[in-house]
Amino acid sequence: MLFGTILAVLALNPPFCDHAVVQREKTLTVWGEGAVAGERLQLDFAGARTWTKANADGTFRFLVPPQKAGGPFELKVSGAKSGEASAKDVLVGEVWLCSGQSNMAFLMRDAKPGWDDRPDDAQLRCFTVTNRYGFGVSASAEGGWLTATREEVKRFSAVGGCFAAVLRRELGVPVGILFAANGGTMVESWTSEASLTKTEAGRRALATYAETLRDRLLR
Repeated sequence: MLFGTILAVLALNPPFCDHAVVQREKTLTVWGEGAVAGERLQLDFAGARTWTKANADGTFRFLVPPQKAGGPFELKVSGAKSGEASAKDVLVGEVWLCSGQSNMAFLMRDAKPGWDDRPDDAQLRCFTVTNRYGFGVSASAEGGWLTATREEVKRFSAVGGCFAAVLRRELGVPVGILFAANGGTMVESWTSEASLTKTEAGRRALATYAETLRDRLLR
């Protein structure tokens, strides 16, 4: 019988992939996985260099000093044993979360007039979070970045994309939207248990959920 070893591959979390936009003038947290446990890792971005130590499970996190709007830059993480992972064409600008139900999930391709005759904008981008269902907190968000070209903008949130276009015009800096919307979901589904316990309405929602779960398990 042959036995093989599956080797971890150094990887940045999906929001830090090619064409990403990161928040300007704020300390930037960059994280990932697949490093050799305990290894000293280096991050280079926009002329800044910082270091961290990989955790026992191979995950890592960097705190990058605040950067002014600009780019494009390359974001690179490397280690002598772990190799390297990088994201190219990264911009620094304004990043906004566009979340909610069907109104936010409504796509630009279905909107009238939609993007209409607006020109392509390489500094307006959208990261679409892949919907997943589960309990607890996830350290990753699957998805990828799109740029506001005539074809790719069709997959933007219509509300989020128009909002981002206004920001681009008013602020004159790169703009990225994090598009995380799921039609028909209640706000309680997006809220941690700890936060729900702080309000009467939240506690009722938790009690209803526990009762429903118990009834299903007893069937």
